[in-house]
Amino acid sequence: MTAGPVRVAVLGTPSQPETDWSSERLRDLGRDGFTDVQVNIAWSYRPADEVLTLEDLVAVEGAPESGGRDGDDGRARRLAVVRKRTEAAHDAGLRTLLHLGLPYQGRAGFDGAALPQCVSDPATAERYDVALGDLAGRLPDLDDLLIYTYDQDAWLCSEFGDCPRCSGVPLHRRLPAFLASLAARWRRLRPHGRLWWEPWELSAGQALACIHALADVPIGLMVHSNVGEVISTGAADRFVRAAVAGAARAGLPIVVEVFLSSSNEEVEPWRHLPVPGVTLRQLRAVESLDGVAGIKEYFGLQADPFDVNALAAAAHFADPGAPDDRILELLAARFERPWLAGFWRVASEAYELYPWDASWFVRQLGRSEPVHALSAATVRGTQTAASEWDTPAWRSTRHAVFQRVDDSEPHPWLLEDVQLRFQAAADRMTEAFALVPRSAVDVDATDPDDLLAGHIRAQVSEVEGFITRTTAYACHLRATALAALLRSAPPERIASLTDELRAVLRHDADNQVRELRRRAARPDDVAPPSALQIAERWVVPGRDDLSAIVAAIALLDDDPVAFLDRYLLPQPGTADAGQFSVTSR
Repeated sequence: MTAGPVRVAVLGTPSQPETDWSSERLRDLGRDGFTDVQVNIAWSYRPADEVLTLEDLVAVEGAPESGGRDGDDGRARRLAVVRKRTEAAHDAGLRTLLHLGLPYQGRAGFDGAALPQCVSDPATAERYDVALGDLAGRLPDLDDLLIYTYDQDAWLCSEFGDCPRCSGVPLHRRLPAFLASLAARWRRLRPHGRLWWEPWELSAGQALACIHALADVPIGLMVHSNVGEVISTGAADRFVRAAVAGAARAGLPIVVEVFLSSSNEEVEPWRHLPVPGVTLRQLRAVESLDGVAGIKEYFGLQADPFDVNALAAAAHFADPGAPDDRILELLAARFERPWLAGFWRVASEAYELYPWDASWFVRQLGRSEPVHALSAATVRGTQTAASEWDTPAWRSTRHAVFQRVDDSEPHPWLLEDVQLRFQAAADRMTEAFALVPRSAVDVDATDPDDLLAGHIRAQVSEVEGFITRTTAYACHLRATALAALLRSAPPERIASLTDELRAVLRHDADNQVRELRRRAARPDDVAPPSALQIAERWVVPGRDDLSAIVAAIALLDDDPVAFLDRYLLPQPGTADAGQFSVTSR
């Protein structure tokens, strides 16, 4: 293993999987403080046909067929790509890690069907024992493996299900033996390497029990920075602290996954939102835990020399004792624009006001549509199979992290709470936006070939996008509350409530116009959506028709009673505005 802290990079992101794997780029990772690199993007919808499971690289007799493209030809192609990446990484002095879901179940778990493989079946461990030997022979420069169970199309039988081997047997009495066999096999194949396990989608209790059962096994642990997700503003929560302590007692190294880039799952598909203060505080929270072996990037790093979040992380790795303001000032000086330090500081504070705990669907903020529905606002907790996964975490621990994990009608106080926090985030980000000199966003005032100036404009554009989305959420929630109040208001309150509703809707409409102008000036450049993203409404066509809110305001002006009979009423969830437009049903 690497002496000193482990720092694992991931190149490319699910939104931008095509990236730079050049020797220069890999050497830059070492310069920035990374020791290891993950050689694939293991993401459920398989962006760019990247490797997700072992079956994507080698034939596993008795397992389901690979979910990747082009059968055997695709397998050979992916293997060649990964081999080339591992060789280049070793040449650059980096250790290599391959991320896989195992045991592979296809889509059976997501669909609620019987699982084709069972970790309690000796044949499952035997087939993967053989397949790992095949993998090691074909990838001589591969050092480590990272295994997910449940996620990455790798599900496990439920103690409360119908599997004759697993029914009535708690997971922590079944899974550790399977993991131990994989870890021992990989250690025999790679005496210098390690198999890491990520207990994702397990409940906190199951994960901690499994850690205890893995004592002294030649395995490592990787955990998200929060039991609910990688949450940059909620890193090193109670579960992570307990997992780190449990790993120390069990004699196991543990690495914590974080977001280091301006491109991450919280703001996907944006790539430039500048919140380096959040990155620094996240790292310090994780590194403050005694026993943490290191950190791992979770979503991916861009080939972008101006990614200020990633630059802040590199500066922290070089000098962990440097305070936030000093790092921001140094980066602003490198950009030759001292005003950026204050801009980044306030933007980071605004990001931390955003209610990331309201619902899993407040993530992927860049996919939110400010042209929202005009039914009653909600805070969606679940809408389709994408978030109704029958996993232990979703049925237990995530309830302690996210306010909403179902679509029951939310209490007005919950809606108000989230509305006020969206508004606070919008207000603080507006203060950050006000710190931007006009010359920084004036395209005509700068050389079109000035890459740094273009990147700063991209930062400012996404800050503005943050404002339009949080404002849309706040307006939708407040308008819904006002409409509900009007339906039962005493006569003396009707006029003032109607005036406020009218003002909120007009502000909402102006905000939607602002977003359409912003988006026209700087369209997102992302990979086309996958069939799965489209089917689950994770990605929907952009909404640019403002006629609905214009008609609603006109009706409110002409006939408030008719308005209340038509608009801002509960309706069944359809997610027409997309899963990540969290207030639209």
